[in-house]
Amino acid sequence: MALDWDVLLDGVSIKEQIESFQITESKGAYARELTLSAADPSFYDQFDFLIFPQLRVEVKTKNGDVWVSQGMFYIEQPPVSATPDSTLSQGVWGRSETAKAGPPFAVKVSKEWGLDTTCHAIMTEMAGLCGLSINFEMDDYTVYAGSYAVESAYPIDVISELATFAGGYVGCNTDGELVIRNNVFHPAAADHTVTDIDIADISESIEYPEWGNRILISSAGSESSTSVELTVLDDSDCLPADGISTGTIFAFVSDQDGAIADNTMVHWTCEDGITLGSTDTPTGEYLMSGGIYNADNYHKVTVEFLIKSVVGIWAYTDAAHENNYWDESKTGCVFEGNEIAVHDPFTYCDQTLVISYITEGCAVNTVTAGNTAFDVSVTAECAGASATMDIKLGNICACGSSLNAKMSGNGVCFGNCAQVLAWATINNRPVISVIYNTRRTTIKIPEI
Repeated sequence: MALDWDVLLDGVSIKEQIESFQITESKGAYARELTLSAADPSFYDQFDFLIFPQLRVEVKTKNGDVWVSQGMFYIEQPPVSATPDSTLSQGVWGRSETAKAGPPFAVKVSKEWGLDTTCHAIMTEMAGLCGLSINFEMDDYTVYAGSYAVESAYPIDVISELATFAGGYVGCNTDGELVIRNNVFHPAAADHTVTDIDIADISESIEYPEWGNRILISSAGSESSTSVELTVLDDSDCLPADGISTGTIFAFVSDQDGAIADNTMVHWTCEDGITLGSTDTPTGEYLMSGGIYNADNYHKVTVEFLIKSVVGIWAYTDAAHENNYWDESKTGCVFEGNEIAVHDPFTYCDQTLVISYITEGCAVNTVTAGNTAFDVSVTAECAGASATMDIKLGNICACGSSLNAKMSGNGVCFGNCAQVLAWATINNRPVISVIYNTRRTTIKIPEI
């Protein structure tokens, strides 16, 4: 009987580059693990460990005339063997497709199930969030309204906990599906028989299940399934009390599942002292144009708000926007939440960047300052949920001041000169005709 094996990378055999492989499956593990040992040093050139792992490797085994797929695997990192004298990597390590249910692939979930449902329904919902299928070898049970909730949990954590409540555990199969299996507490037959005279001691204790005797305690506040969060653009919660200055304020709206709520009307109110541009505005998309950020590392940058699509990422010094780091056609150009990853590395790990992107689920309004210096509250309300923030008018203590400078060209070299533009704010308002002394010169900020 013929025995054989093969390893495919992007559908092409790389068996000649592989010395050996090992696939590990453990009870309670939601993904199978693959370790490939390389026989060819050029093997590593096919993987970029600086980008998000891709589902690229398939392992096949042959028993007789039939080839059997052992599943698709992500390649996540090289296993390292370290000694006091050396550090050696002999291959790569990764997990099967079901790894998508946990970190670093899955997004955390916060939710309370407010209607009667079932264990299988919740598990299927969690698997669906990750693009996975799920099979059940465990009996279903009812989850009553308001009796189960999670906060900032990965989908696999929810699935594992629900399985544990019924004495089950999570596994997987070679088809890339999650499988909920039963623990066998009552075997059909005994392996050994012990008579009474052989028993030296016996004791018992009660173990109460986590699922039993639960009481839901909720606050007396709003029971709305909608949440509202207020924020401002360009620090416009600090305004001078001059009767003309304006600021932009956003209300981000999401439902109980954390999903963005577009085309939803938001009602605005405020205290006396400021004027709102509108009393009702709908949620939708908004272009965040030309924001300045510093890279987190060579391939990642974080912006302020949730991202629906990315327009462009440019170096701060690229005023003409000739080199856009964002290219959806390139592997590794992805975004999740408010984080963006790119394929081509930035010049510096903390490079200053100019980013334009589109956010969603936000209602936009404007506020116009009054002439009296005090703090004024603004409230946004939607579907029974509300949020309030203070707009500080003429509050120098809370808002402070700033002094900035920018040099033209690439800097000052011996024998040359460069222009320096300096600007200052007090209470988020431009400062005009104030003289500042530096160590070697005096800078006067003129009226422009």
